[in-house]
Parts: sequence; C-alpha cells; structure tokens
Amino acid sequence: HRPPGYVPVIMAAAPSSASSVALFQTYHAILGGLAALITYVLAREALASRIAAFAAGAVVAFWPFLVWESKVTVPENLLVVLTPLLALCLVRAGSRLSWRYAALAGFVAGYTALTHALYQVAIPVAAVALVFMVRAPWRRRAVLAAALLVPAVVLTGSWVIRNSMQSGYDGLATGFGLHYWKGVYSHEILTNNPRDYFRDHEIESTEYVGRMLRARGIDGIESNDERSEAAHNELIDRMAAGHAIESPAYTIEKT
Repeated sequence: HRPPGYVPVIMAAAPSSASSVALFQTYHAILGGLAALITYVLAREALASRIAAFAAGAVVAFWPFLVWESKVTVPENLLVVLTPLLALCLVRAGSRLSWRYAALAGFVAGYTALTHALYQVAIPVAAVALVFMVRAPWRRRAVLAAALLVPAVVLTGSWVIRNSMQSGYDGLATGFGLHYWKGVYSHEILTNNPRDYFRDHEIESTEYVGRMLRARGIDGIESNDERSEAAHNELIDRMAAGHAIESPAYTIEKT
C-alpha cells in the first residue's frame, strides 16, 4: 500500500499546475545535487582520491536514467539520495564505532524501505555488514547492529500495522503481482511477435491485468487510487506467486 511520500506536501504548496511543475523540477534538481554531493562525500570517506570522488558524483549527476527520472514523480527521486546516504551512515558507523550513526543508518534504511519496498533487503544486509565487516569486539558490533535494527523495524513495522488496520493486508507493500503479470503480457508478445515487442505496451498490459481483476468481480487498476488499493494488489500478488510456483520452467524462461 502507498507509503508516506512527499507528493501531497509539494502539491499543497503549489496547487496550480504551472507552479507545481516548476516546484517539482526545482525539488528534483535539489535532490539530484544532494545525491551527487553525498556520493562525493561517501567516496572520500572510503579513501578515494578527490578526482575519483568527483567522477563518482558526476556519474550520479549525469546518469541518463536519473536525468530522465527527474521529469516524473516516482520513488526513485528519493532513493537516489537515500541510497548513498545509507551507505555513508554505514561507513561512518563502522569506522567510528558510532551507535548514533548506526541508528541513523537504520532510520534511513527504514525510510528507504517505505519509499520502495524492494529496499527492505537493505535492512538485514546493513545489519550483517556491521556485524561481520567492522573491526571491533563482538559485543560492540552487536550494539551497532541493534542500534541499526531498532529504528528500521519501528518504521517498517508501524507501516505494516497501519496497512493491516486499514485494509487487512499484512505486509509492507504490494505491487509485485502487477509487474509480474505485465511481464507475462510482454513475454507473450516477445514469443509470438518479436518485432512488436519493441514498443510501449504500458496501456495494453495494464488493461490486461485489469481484465483479470474484473473477471473476479473487482474493479480494474486504471486510476492511481485503484493501483494503490491493497485489496486489488494482494489478489494480484497471490495469483502471481501461485503462477510462478506452478510453472517454474515458464518463469525461468520469462526471466
């Protein structure tokens, strides 16, 4: 289900469409600048030369996909800052044996997971990194890992409880099934008509998933609210997981 984001705040600050676009573009420019700066600081913290650190920041600043992402409002706009910030906090927590930086890393990891559920994996990976990659007594490493896990679990756990109370969905976020079935749709095109594969299938693949829902008595997923409805996505997720398990050869081929 939709995690808390920055979109409503910005839209409230600039209700007219013209000013909203300008504000979003300015905001994304600031995020991009912060991402490049944090990457530079992270590289220097990892003992890279100034030239190498500047090159790393430049890669982030001018990476084509990230430049394109600045034109739209998606979770990646925040992740481009949160990801290097998490790494920086981890490096400082390990090098300085600081539980404060470990806790900050946990907070950033938790918010990263709320921004995009795929990044839940960052939480256990970060904790394991503090346990096995830091040179310190085992007790100190355990304290660092615990300091990271507590804020991360509080953030993600609170959102799971919220989802359960509001929609009955017991998880951090849905959405796997939607992209799985859209992938099935595209795979069928690739198999039957490869030349037609190389065009935009967004509308058709979304309607394909919508028909699956309507066949089960549930509205489609054409609107943003429908795409964020936990009941819709939970059904699609279960169907996708079942399909992947029941047809492993097809799943491997599609992947």
